[in-house]
Amino acid sequence: MRNDHEESHEPFARRGKKENGTAQKRIDMARLPTSHSCRQMTVMSPSPPVATSAARVRGATSKPIPSFRLPDQSCLNVAVPDRVTLVLSTVTPPRCRVDFTVCLHVYDLSGGLVGRHSQELLGFNVSGIYHSAVVCYGMEFFFGGGIAAMGAGHTRFGKRYITFFLGTTTKTLCEFMAWIRQLEEERYHASAYDLIERNCHSFTSDAVAFLLGSASAMPSFLTTTTEQLCNSRLGTGVLELLTCYAPYAKYIVNCEQHKCMIKKQRAALSIAMSAYARELTTGPLPCVVLFRVDDAGKGQKVFESLMPYVEQLQQRGKLDENARLVLMSSFLISAGVESMDPKIGADYADLVVRILIHTHRTLWGPVLNSLRIALLHKGVLCACVSHPVFAGLLVTGARDFLSMTPDGKLALLRVLCNLSSSLHGAFALNSNRHAPLWVSAVGLALSDYKNDAIVYTGASLAVNLAHAFTLTSLPQVSREDFVPRSFHCICRLVIVLFFYLHHWPEERIAEAAMNMMLLALFFLMSSSRRVAEFAVEHGCGLRYESLLRRAQTNESKALLALMRALEQNRCSRCASAMV
Repeated sequence: MRNDHEESHEPFARRGKKENGTAQKRIDMARLPTSHSCRQMTVMSPSPPVATSAARVRGATSKPIPSFRLPDQSCLNVAVPDRVTLVLSTVTPPRCRVDFTVCLHVYDLSGGLVGRHSQELLGFNVSGIYHSAVVCYGMEFFFGGGIAAMGAGHTRFGKRYITFFLGTTTKTLCEFMAWIRQLEEERYHASAYDLIERNCHSFTSDAVAFLLGSASAMPSFLTTTTEQLCNSRLGTGVLELLTCYAPYAKYIVNCEQHKCMIKKQRAALSIAMSAYARELTTGPLPCVVLFRVDDAGKGQKVFESLMPYVEQLQQRGKLDENARLVLMSSFLISAGVESMDPKIGADYADLVVRILIHTHRTLWGPVLNSLRIALLHKGVLCACVSHPVFAGLLVTGARDFLSMTPDGKLALLRVLCNLSSSLHGAFALNSNRHAPLWVSAVGLALSDYKNDAIVYTGASLAVNLAHAFTLTSLPQVSREDFVPRSFHCICRLVIVLFFYLHHWPEERIAEAAMNMMLLALFFLMSSSRRVAEFAVEHGCGLRYESLLRRAQTNESKALLALMRALEQNRCSRCASAMV
């Protein structure tokens, strides 16, 4: 912890030890995710509007108050939208050219009913009603209310599909993601779906043409079946019904998105006004905290520490003879290689799951330590999120948090931090069933005051969960004034942070950890009106005068000033409404 008040610690300025959490720019706070959108998964926004110093506006020459220090441009370049791996600061090129297999998954949405009864219903045979998706890089991409990406074979359409091999491509996932972002902005956005002109088959055809240079390998029955259904008497009636209904459905969705956008804009305006009132020159960057080694040699040693687990489980017959080769292949992940065989990430995820299943929780530390590095590769993260047992193992670790060793606790917290920093991981963690466990893990970590690293990592997890809970809260279209499904978890997280800032002895919370806790509270309080009202009305709220005396950095003082201004604005609005 630095004592120099003019110095900044992470996440506002990246310097110091590499093992500390590094700040990455976060998804635009003004956008509400409506699905597992590829663009929302990768796009990282610029900083929020910067408040101008009040003294400067009045024409005075007084020195502006130093507050949040913006990261160097070299730091911002790390979080480019299309980066596939953040394991290292730089991307390691592959040793040789990598060819990726391009396949097509075709699902029969009728479950075979149309194929069996089409003759009696339509007067001619139709094999099915099909949905198609492109499979490449170990992921499955499809269009339906935006372009979505999931683990191959782990979509909401089930496990029954037909696979068509289309060819191989040398285009990297980075290039494909950049193409998808542009395409989703121009053509395949959330409200652009049309049953005839712009459907899932249209996207798969365009994606295959981009990857292979031509869409001639696409099965012809996908389009002919749709044309046959639409030209039939029954299909024409259904199409007319859907054509009349679709604009109203799109209108409702667009209205909800507009309401959410207005709410986010009001929150951003409130932050800017609060910063202006406190004469702050800049505001805090929307950010998440990543924990990485940033050294290929040290990262490989972390992966090599799994070898004793593999050898012991092989002797017990729990792992096959290929497990050792799978582990050695995963060394490419620690080397920061972006383009690699997708099977490496999937096999590594399955290997880690098997090791955790057959290993006692007190010995999970080295396994989780390698996992938190691997999760910084998008291919591995997607494979882990799609694994049917992975989330359950994290839940087991959170429930047995107190029985784990300090190394195991620290590794589990870092896994949760790195997992929640991505949109796929945020959706996985923000579930009604498991989200309270992650909040309890934050509380248990903050209580371990004898280990500063655990306390700091727990506070960093609070920052990441704040974004995960607010960015992945989907509105309920049927209600006018909806309550996000994660609102109760947000309130629990606010209460946990209030407790430790209000009742915990000052010497038990270091400045860096307190800064992270204040940052999490600020993101939560500025996310919505309901959260701000809950924080203002809570009896265990922030004691600003006491916390200002404790604060040792400009960031902590600026956060306290902003939150105090937010509370005062909220109180003044409530008083005006009552009058």
